[in-house]
Amino acid sequence: MSRIGIKPIALPPGVKAAVKGGELLAEGPKGKMAVAIGGGIACAVKDGKEITVSRAAEDARSRAMHGTTRALIANAVQGVAAGWTKVLQVWGVGFAAEVKGGAVVLTLGYSHKIELKIPKGIEVKAERVSVEGTNIYKISVTGPDRAAVGQLAADIREARAPEPYKGTGIRYEGERIVRKAGKSFQSGGAGG
Repeated sequence: MSRIGIKPIALPPGVKAAVKGGELLAEGPKGKMAVAIGGGIACAVKDGKEITVSRAAEDARSRAMHGTTRALIANAVQGVAAGWTKVLQVWGVGFAAEVKGGAVVLTLGYSHKIELKIPKGIEVKAERVSVEGTNIYKISVTGPDRAAVGQLAADIREARAPEPYKGTGIRYEGERIVRKAGKSFQSGGAGG
């Protein structure tokens, strides 16, 4: 048995769920989401209070998809109830971030600005804040779809990943960057 798959998913107040045509539809204060239910997996909403996921067969594919489907449904339920948020920090002199016309515009020391389109249903905020006495930009990516929020945050971070020498670049809030020592001048040798 899947240890994750057998756990029922409690529905928070204000969230409704229904199984229709191979999909579980979840609706809450933050929006609507649909999760596809694969073959060999069955979902049931009990008394409008919890969702149970079970598998009909014991073949390898059904066993593999049991826990995965339950996790996707749990993510959708939490997404429509409270939403998902990823926070990034832009560190570096002259680096900037702003939201303009449905896109995140990043100025990261390249010869051009980087524009990343914001997917439908995702909300992005960029603000200038002071952290440890340094002015940085803070980008908040919020939405009901955990995968879409995580993907946009990863795309933003990828535009200029943090480098280990000065620590500049885009990092997740709370992410620890392992710093390296740069080259140091060694005395007592012939220069060459």
